[in-house]
Order: sequence, then C-alpha cells, then structure tokens
Amino acid sequence: MDKFDTFALGYDGSQYPVIPKFMKRRVDALKKLQLEHIKIQHEYNKRLQQLELEFEEKHRVFYDKRAEIINGREPTDEECQLPANLAQDEYNGDQENGIDANEFTEKEQEELASKVKGLPCFWLGCLSSTYNFSESIEDHDRPVLKYLNDIKLSYKNDDDTLSYVLDFHFDENPYFKNSKLSKTYYLKVNPDENDPFSYEGFEVFKSEGCQIDWFPGKDVTKLKKNVVQKNKANGATRLKEKEVERDSFFYFFKPPQVPESTKTEDIDEEMAAIMAVDFELGELIRQSLIPKAVLYYNGFMTEDDDDSDMDDDESLGEHDDDSEDSDEALDSDEDSDEDGKSADSLAKKTA
Repeated sequence: MDKFDTFALGYDGSQYPVIPKFMKRRVDALKKLQLEHIKIQHEYNKRLQQLELEFEEKHRVFYDKRAEIINGREPTDEECQLPANLAQDEYNGDQENGIDANEFTEKEQEELASKVKGLPCFWLGCLSSTYNFSESIEDHDRPVLKYLNDIKLSYKNDDDTLSYVLDFHFDENPYFKNSKLSKTYYLKVNPDENDPFSYEGFEVFKSEGCQIDWFPGKDVTKLKKNVVQKNKANGATRLKEKEVERDSFFYFFKPPQVPESTKTEDIDEEMAAIMAVDFELGELIRQSLIPKAVLYYNGFMTEDDDDSDMDDDESLGEHDDDSEDSDEALDSDEDSDEDGKSADSLAKKTA
C-alpha cells in the first residue's frame, strides 16, 4: 500500500485519516470556510424568524376566528362551504365505542344544536390525539382539561435570546383559580463562540412553567392515601393519611430546572433526556398542534405526522407507579410513630 493512501479517509477502515502538517493547513482553511457558512446559516435563520414574527398577526386573526367557533359562535353557511373534493361526510362517530351520529333523528340533531355550543372539549380532543400528550393525560386530568378553551402562541425577541410563550386558557372551573397557565421556551439565537461548529440553528435550551393555584382538595397531581404506621416501641399500628404525588399532565407546567451556570456536558443523562422530551413537546405544540388543531381533533394527523417516535418511559409527568397503586404498609424497621413515611411519598417526578 502506498503510504500516501493512509491520508485518505476510510482507506484502511480507520475512522479518521492521518493528517500531516501540510494537509492540516488545508483542513484549517476548510474549517474557516465552515465558519463563514455558519454565519450565512445564522443570518438565514434570523431572516426566517423575522418573517415568522411578521406573519404572527395574520396567524392570530385566523386563530381568533377559530376560537370563536370552538367556543360557541355559529359559523355562517359560507364559512362552512368546503371545496367539493373535501366536502365528505366523515363525522359519523365512533361505532366501536357505541357512538354513532346516525342514531340521532333530524329533530334530535336540532335540539342538540341548540343546547351544545361550539365544540366542547376541542383542545382536550386535540391533545388526546397526539401520542406524545395522550400518554401523559390521566383519567383524573380529563375533567380539568374539559375547561381548556384555547392554546395561544406568542413570541418575545431580543438580540441574544428568542422565546415563545404557550398560554393555555381555561374557563372558570372548580379546580384552580388561574384563567390561564403559561409555559415559556427559550431558544439560543447565536452560535456558541466557544463551540461554533455545533451550531444547528435556533435551539431550545430552557423552559419555565407557572404556579397553579389549586383550590383546596382539587390538586389532581396529588393523591391522599392511608398508610399503616407501626410504633417500634410497643408494636401498635395506626392509619395515617399521606399526600403523595401521582402522574398528571399538569406537570407539563413544572418542567425540570438546572442552574443557568450548568454546562451542557455537566447535565446528567437522565435529566438531559427529560429536558429533551419537554423541549420536543413545546415544539410539537408550537409547530404542529396550534397551527393544525382541527386536523388533530378530526383524527387526520397520525403518529408519523406529529413525529412521535418517543419511548413510553419518556412521557411527560410520569412518576413511580407505587405513588398511586401501592397500598402496602411500611416495613416496621423503617418506620416510627413520629417520623414514619410511606414509600409512596418518595415517588419522584420525572418531568
């Protein structure tokens, strides 16, 4: 083999070629060109974002009209007129689960139309239609999410950081005081000066949720359970009520946090995975769920469409199953009348 062949990448099966000094100069020139390409790509991304911000108002007009119909305004005949090739009757219900629109007479349809305003549970239906969120919506979340009447998107922009806010608007309800629950996602705008070659466009690096002001006894993220406590001194047992965490969609508004001074490489693998899922969910809502809500509601969007290749154990808001399902008493050697703790109370949030 000619010794010059060793300079060719992969010639002998090696991952990297041997680069002598005279070739390293040429590689450095390519890397400098790559920096120029990154500048161009960065400018391109900023232009795209500026265009998106310019069209935000046009989008908002569309979203406002949509919200009016969802929440009760009856559309005109003209508004309901679809192109002929799309005007197919696809709303006959779910016969598998005993729901069939054909079972209603014309008179019953008229009576229902006067009683049912808009599209009840529209956004709950949209969220439930995505694999990503359906895995984190528990049965005890659904009565709360029935009050969700809109999800809105807005942007904030400065030189170094771009952020977008997802506002979940709720009707007055018996569960919490908030009229809206907000979550903000922050994106890196500029390439990292210390690692410019890692630039891949605007990337989410942080999210912030909000406090939910639950009414007493209405916090669906908590569960009250009776646990058995045993006194080590005399062997007496008693039942004590404990409040433990349980799986809930509403942990979406309590995302994992790491100190801002923490370097990316210092974030442990589990936390990084949880944050990645959280960022993915925010992008799903921003880029797909809000713009195409009716397609989720009507079942046109599939798992492939919403890019939901995600492991079951990465679903947002999941906790140790013991926090809800286990009613076992504590081991007497680890419990006392004063400080006994249910193993359930040790269930930690993974999102």
